[in-house]
Amino acid sequence: MVEGLALYLLNRIRPGSFLSNVLENDLMGALKCADDTNVNCLCAYGMFLYNYAPMGSYGSPAKVAAWLNPVPKQEEDEAA
Repeated sequence: MVEGLALYLLNRIRPGSFLSNVLENDLMGALKCADDTNVNCLCAYGMFLYNYAPMGSYGSPAKVAAWLNPVPKQEEDEAA
């Protein structure tokens, strides 16, 4: 999971279903996909995201989608 989370946060690469559900704040989806190890690590993932991940990188499906497909800076300036 560490590698998948690093790829997501650093390179904006979509993680697997378990981490996607964690990032999207979907507890039931995460539990459905989790193995025994990850069920026991859910709290640690939440604490890591809260303390170290960029604010816009997790919390809802919309935030995850925006993180994976950021609007280029030039387009932001033109839209304003």
